[in-house]
Amino acid sequence: MCGENYFNTSILWENSFFRNVDGVLLVYDVTDMSSFLKLSSWLLDLKSENDNAICFIVGNKLDDPNRNAVCVNQVRNFAEEEQLELHYCSAQTGENVNEIFESLALQILEHKQIIRPQPEQELESSDDSMLATYNVVPPTSSVDQTDYPNASSITLHEPVRSRRKKKKKKECTI
Repeated sequence: MCGENYFNTSILWENSFFRNVDGVLLVYDVTDMSSFLKLSSWLLDLKSENDNAICFIVGNKLDDPNRNAVCVNQVRNFAEEEQLELHYCSAQTGENVNEIFESLALQILEHKQIIRPQPEQELESSDDSMLATYNVVPPTSSVDQTDYPNASSITLHEPVRSRRKKKKKKECTI
């Protein structure tokens, strides 16, 4: 949770940060063991308020050379015990950030039965981009089915990597 020190107040927790959310990313700093140790209390808070939310554990700061402060096996065991997906990213470089959010969003939509993945034989893929197709499930309550004569579909392409401009090195010729 960004700004965890700022948000870790009794007022916030009493008002329940996790109530009525569909998805949660519990982010810890891979260079700081204390941030990993707080995951269990955050998860307990989440489960006490909302046991239906899709939740991922995300290790951030993959770009940091001191990233070995938290044992990968310890994190993996925690994720398996809690039956949570484990992801890693670098917020600074953008590595894996979009993929994590897209994966969470898809799981939320599937969980809410808004979309369904098509059978595997219908999925297309190529070397340079991953393509997946999902069927949109029409709402069943208070909506006339004639509004949905054919099930629509959503096609997702692998995201284009963030295009941060690389600083050109100043060259000096003598």
